[in-house]
Amino acid sequence: MDTCAPHVSGAAASFYADALSLLDGDGIPYLVGGAYAFASYSRISRETKDFDIFLVPDDLPRALAVFERSGCRTELPFPHWLGKVHSGDHFMDLIFSSGNGVARVDESWFEHAVDADVLGRPMRLCPPEEMIWSKAYVQERERYDGADVMHLIRALGPTLDWGRLIVRFGDHWRLLLSTVVLFGFVYPDQRQQIPSWVQSELLLRLDDAAEAAERRDPRVRRGETPGFVLLGGFRQMPRDLVPQLVVAATGPQRRQQTPCSEAEPRHRRSSEIVKNRFTMPVARCHCASSASSCFRPARVIE
Repeated sequence: MDTCAPHVSGAAASFYADALSLLDGDGIPYLVGGAYAFASYSRISRETKDFDIFLVPDDLPRALAVFERSGCRTELPFPHWLGKVHSGDHFMDLIFSSGNGVARVDESWFEHAVDADVLGRPMRLCPPEEMIWSKAYVQERERYDGADVMHLIRALGPTLDWGRLIVRFGDHWRLLLSTVVLFGFVYPDQRQQIPSWVQSELLLRLDDAAEAAERRDPRVRRGETPGFVLLGGFRQMPRDLVPQLVVAATGPQRRQQTPCSEAEPRHRRSSEIVKNRFTMPVARCHCASSASSCFRPARVIE
């Protein structure tokens, strides 16, 4: 596979090439991921500040020792998934799992690796299925890899091993389903990139899960609300006792709001307040005409 290389300085590229030669010389297997693999698959090139290689957890101590003997500085900032190698201003990531511990590198990554040319030498890239699997979980405020997932599916959709991808997600198949649905929204004219049976299979699982929930509690079908856990671990009272709650955060204190006064008979008031130690409980008035505008502040709950 021809590689669309990311933008990187000559000094950084030289460090990466030397580091990979050290691993090759010691016989440590690795895969290239990150911006280099993404550019190769998606044909989207971007600047990168580091170089990501993936290896099985058992090979991490050997790799760190090799770099230490060469004079590089090594560290293990996240012992459950990430090591780093530093040389001056440049560094390389040694990845052996994912931040949430789910996408652990195993031999299957190497069995399905893709050959490519990286930094002018033959390399093996992380399989695109594993890249999608691991990136799908990265949905944090400071980093969101969903765009990368969309680009990978757009570029490789029909050639992906969707059966293996479903197996990889396992019990987290809902995350894959949400990814499939989101792709159809982002690229409405490219929906054919995902085989129709994939969505059908995942939706069937969703139906089965709903039926299983109904068997556990038949009130689900009737639209009733069984007691459920709110944020902070408090259970909500039945709907006939407490109106809907709108939860919002207001800083160090939590301000309780109550419905309109009893002088307005068209409103239902609730004498029950659910206190949440993490967020602010707000009681909404069920007004037939303007339910969203009939709040009034009450006392502060310490």
